[in-house]
Amino acid sequence: MTFNSKLVFTLCVQFGCVVDVEWPWDKRNNALSKFCFVVFDKDETGKKLIEQGSTTFNGNKLFIRSVSISMT
Repeated sequence: MTFNSKLVFTLCVQFGCVVDVEWPWDKRNNALSKFCFVVFDKDETGKKLIEQGSTTFNGNKLFIRSVSISMT
């Protein structure tokens, strides 16, 4: 299965209101990265998913991780 931003949005919206899906471009491989960032409107939604650790969508296991951004 090929994932894209719309598919990730559809998967994640079942957990809460999705504000944005960002999928970085891998310049070395000239393709989308094997990860993306999903922004929810509430921190609690993201925290619940991170605690869950993974979810399965159409038979594909998706791993959920947190990321910290330093705004300096």
